[in-house]
Amino acid sequence: MSSPFTIVELARGIMEDVAAAAASQASSSAVGPASGQQPASSSSSTSTPQQRLSSVFAKTASFGVGSAASTPANTPPGTPSLGRIGLEAMELCENNLYIGTTDGHILHYEIAWEKETSKMSNKLVLRKNLGVGRKSVDALFAVPTEGKLFASCDGTLIGLQLDTLSPPPASAYPPLRSLSAVAPDSNLTSPYQVSVAKLRTIQTYSVSHDELTMTKEHRLPDGAVHMVKRGRTVCAADTQAYKLVNVESGEVVPLFPYDKAFVGKPMMCAVGKGEFLVVIGTPERVGLGMFVTERGDATRGTLQWPVVPKAIAFHFPYIIALLRNNNIEIHNLFTQELIQSIQIPTVLDPRYLSTSSFTLDLHDAEDSCIKVVIACKDAAIGLRMASFDSQINELLESRNVDQAVKLAEHLMQGRQDQSPQDKAKELQSIYTKAGFVYLRDTLFEDALGLFEKGNLDPAVLISMFPEFAVLLPGDVIVSLQQDHGSKQNAQAGSIAEIVEAHLDRSYPDVDPDTRTSFSLALVENAKEILVKYLVSSRPTTLAEGREEAIDTILLTIYADNNTKELYRLLNDTSQRCHFENSLATLSEKKRHYGRSLLYKAAKDYRSMLEIWMEFIDGILKDNDFGGLSELCGFLSGLEDTDLLFEYAEKVLKKDPAAGVKIFANKSRYNRVDDDDVVLSFLQRFGTVPARAFLEFLQKEGEGPLSPEKDRLLASLYIREMTDEGSADGMADIDDDYLAVDAANRPSFFEFLSSRKDGLSATRLAHSRLLESNAGTTAFDAMADAVFQHPDRLFPEKALVYTARKDHASALRTLVYNVHDYAEARAHCARLEAQEGNAPTGAESPLLFLIRLYVDGDGRWSHEYSVQVAQLLKENASRLDLLEIIKLIPDSWPLDLLHDYLFSSLRRSLHDLHHSQFVKSLSQLENLKTSAAVVATHRAIRPLEIRGTDACVLCMRPVADPTLFVRLPGPQGQAVHFHCLKRAGDIG
Repeated sequence: MSSPFTIVELARGIMEDVAAAAASQASSSAVGPASGQQPASSSSSTSTPQQRLSSVFAKTASFGVGSAASTPANTPPGTPSLGRIGLEAMELCENNLYIGTTDGHILHYEIAWEKETSKMSNKLVLRKNLGVGRKSVDALFAVPTEGKLFASCDGTLIGLQLDTLSPPPASAYPPLRSLSAVAPDSNLTSPYQVSVAKLRTIQTYSVSHDELTMTKEHRLPDGAVHMVKRGRTVCAADTQAYKLVNVESGEVVPLFPYDKAFVGKPMMCAVGKGEFLVVIGTPERVGLGMFVTERGDATRGTLQWPVVPKAIAFHFPYIIALLRNNNIEIHNLFTQELIQSIQIPTVLDPRYLSTSSFTLDLHDAEDSCIKVVIACKDAAIGLRMASFDSQINELLESRNVDQAVKLAEHLMQGRQDQSPQDKAKELQSIYTKAGFVYLRDTLFEDALGLFEKGNLDPAVLISMFPEFAVLLPGDVIVSLQQDHGSKQNAQAGSIAEIVEAHLDRSYPDVDPDTRTSFSLALVENAKEILVKYLVSSRPTTLAEGREEAIDTILLTIYADNNTKELYRLLNDTSQRCHFENSLATLSEKKRHYGRSLLYKAAKDYRSMLEIWMEFIDGILKDNDFGGLSELCGFLSGLEDTDLLFEYAEKVLKKDPAAGVKIFANKSRYNRVDDDDVVLSFLQRFGTVPARAFLEFLQKEGEGPLSPEKDRLLASLYIREMTDEGSADGMADIDDDYLAVDAANRPSFFEFLSSRKDGLSATRLAHSRLLESNAGTTAFDAMADAVFQHPDRLFPEKALVYTARKDHASALRTLVYNVHDYAEARAHCARLEAQEGNAPTGAESPLLFLIRLYVDGDGRWSHEYSVQVAQLLKENASRLDLLEIIKLIPDSWPLDLLHDYLFSSLRRSLHDLHHSQFVKSLSQLENLKTSAAVVATHRAIRPLEIRGTDACVLCMRPVADPTLFVRLPGPQGQAVHFHCLKRAGDIG
């Protein structure tokens, strides 16, 4: 655990100086310059606060130089006893220490750090009596930006000149009286602000060089007995509870109560922008520190002390508490962790803590400073805090890396005086230092995380591996040698030296074999971390100027045992591997495929293809090579057509089916190669490549194939199906088809689509080509090519007959040659769905098909009879029984026709019954109509129309064939239909 604080004596023998001041007061009512009193020196009202801050202490050298040894030997009568006088207030402002006593005096000491002795020296500069009688000086605070020192004495706030302790003009700086609490702003601004509490109000004053001005006043019903201020917020305590007051708006936010019996007096301090720490006590007298925001929200954790402190103070980022056992406990603000404990000797009698307005920078070896002063009975002790760099370095040297990193992060989080860029840069430097501590302890993974946070120059890490450092550019090496941070990191040595040093520390007695094993394992672990860091930094600006070295190192390491990453790197178009070094490495480690990828990255495609062909020829072996498919894929995208055709020829000689894929793919086709040139080239290697290329053009080309290409494709199909090598395969297809039970046999081409052999696929593709070209100029040539083989290609011939509308021949071929009964039925169904397509005259297609079966070869009579029975059963309602009876041979068994006859007879009987039923219904309807006519004739007498009868509406004659209507009523007058419609009586 680090020790950020040490104690240093600022002033001692203060009580003797107090006694001297009291004696001087008793002997004379006025003290001249010789005794330490100096009139205030006027300053220009136009000077800036910074100028006044830098000049205000320059005058103190000319003042009195009394010291602890200057106490008068003869104390005048009436001088107060030292036992009744004490130190009540203290303020440190840079190298000036102000002390207020219980009898109304202020002592001004000038202190300095003596580098030779590493101790503080002090001298008494001024002694001032406030002239308030024997009243205690309760508080002191300096406003150096305005050259003022304020003293709170018996409820009165008195302003003094900071350098002379003389009062400013009363009209500009009137004493503020009847105060219950004073809160100087811990946020030093100009103009400076101070808030004071009275009985029922809180007031805020602005302190300038010339005057003290009240800027705000708000009601505070319960008043305040103690306050601290930070910016616009005051944390106050009345006699019972803590609260927050916004001095701009007057808003009061209640916090929580405290018990005087447990706490004594209320304690609080500002710990940052808009955040405060307040102290409460428990019945067990345990002290608790509660963090609250300016809105009253609890934040962070809770601090705990074994007892309620006497006093608390804050020196970023630490909470300092003076306990009643004279112990100083120091906690981290961010983690609430106890960082340090300092025991103050009992003889010093520490009484309270004072936080200075401006820190005292000592400029010692650690660049330490003092902000918090411990007021003792007869001395002032400073808590010297080492600089943050020193604290962090101490933690790192003691290998408390996590604490060092957390401290650095907290410091950067809390600092407000640095730009984000500067803070990030400083934090990165600390991350890097911490990473090298882990590295020296061979905690490589932990080091990697910190290196990544610290944006470590990859070259620094590379330089620790001598075998890789030689790959760094010369200017980078020179830069590393000149960089101070890199020099410090280089002191860690090479990785091998670090590993050996670690083994010396941790395993001094291990046997040589085990030590060697450990050493090799640790070095490999270090290389893994190097790889991870180089990979993470590779796409960043950290790699600028180091790209070639980084990629070459990664290739070298990957070549040993990481094939996947090696190929990923080589296939990365942004890689910058050094060609000669990388080629030598890959050759040495027999990474032949990797070597080809390196040639590919360098666009030396011929060298790459030579290696790949050696793989294919078996000269070289590398299981990572993707074979002909990878080679064909690359050639298909190659721009160099000469190289393309050179290696395509080699591939086609090896495997024509694979070689054609170089050209038969969309990416190659889009490169506007001449189809005819490619086709002519492929025809040199047999029918398979040319046919596959034409099929590709047929599917992916822009528009249909030309008639010439269609004819060529058809001829290639037929050549492939009819050459000597295909005879057995074609026969096997026919035999397999006929082996399927006739009742469940699919169509021939459906059967082909279910097969996986290439010859079946060829026949199927040929059939589709025939169908798609029906009616075109190329079809006749394709058909002629089919009919050149009288004993083969019967399914294809059926397709030709169908296309030529020779349905009778198509059906004969399907039935007698192919025995494709399913297609024959489907063919008839399609014909019956059309008009005028009967195969022979007016005979229906079904009847014609049945006739073919009946007249067929006796060898197939059983299959034919089964097909007839199935056709009759499926179409019983559509076939005339008498015609079928005439067709069926007498020799066929009756059982074969049973289903058809039963269905036909049932249909005939149904038709008979239906006709009888319709006739009866018609007769009944006629009878009902006649009866209605007779009834109407009886109910309404006939209307006799004579030649003189006229329409009752138009008065014109009603003569036949004029359409008229008889009006209802006993007289039954007649009226023209159109007259009645015009009158609106009918719609």
